Amino acid sequence: TRALDIRFVLDRMDRMTGEGHWLATKWDQDRIGVGGYDLGALASLLVSGQLPPDHGPVLADSRVKAVLAMSPPVHRGRHSLRDAYAEIDIPALFISGTEDDGIVGTTKAGQRRIPFDFMGDSDRYLVIFSGADHQIYGGHYLSRRASKDKPFQAAIVRTSTCFWQAHLSEDTRAQAVMQSRALNSLVGLSASVERRFADTEASQGEPERQETDRETSKSFPQTRLYQSIMQAY
Repeated sequence: TRALDIRFVLDRMDRMTGEGHWLATKWDQDRIGVGGYDLGALASLLVSGQLPPDHGPVLADSRVKAVLAMSPPVHRGRHSLRDAYAEIDIPALFISGTEDDGIVGTTKAGQRRIPFDFMGDSDRYLVIFSGADHQIYGGHYLSRRASKDKPFQAAIVRTSTCFWQAHLSEDTRAQAVMQSRALNSLVGLSASVERRFADTEASQGEPERQETDRETSKSFPQTRLYQSIMQAY
């Protein structure tokens, strides 16, 4: 139903665009990306081409041009892994953590990478934060771990913003970051970064680790949006 909600919103956007609604000036129907966390990540992958684990109707939507999946649960039903994810053929960014076991559901941290490994032939990126668990996205409220959330959240904001700019805005500077070791600097913290590009079978080198964010200001396009994000974090 969450995936159907996304499709409903896209239908309404199409209608408003056709009617010349003033809100339609706020978006570009040719540059739509979807993203979510946990079940939101599952919904985002369903509209991007993942086969529904309940074997219901396929919910892929060609209007979606890129997807961000944070801590996606792995539900494949009776499908093989290859069949379940092979139709995801748009640029994708996956984010997880080494302690990212599911709170509701059985997906373990090591399984979060499965959609990255088995999706179709398109550019994809996998960022796994060392020490991050399933609650860093919304925050550890009333917990001593809450003070550690903000660095992870800031890194997610930086990385996802660069991803959207690279694959929706077609910003060549952002593309250069996503395709090089500059992405490791952008992520910061202690994280493994993997990438695969269309028409290649193997990861581009071994997972790399970057302990510092010192190169970020040099490598990432300094747009007003990015500057405001950096000020907030």
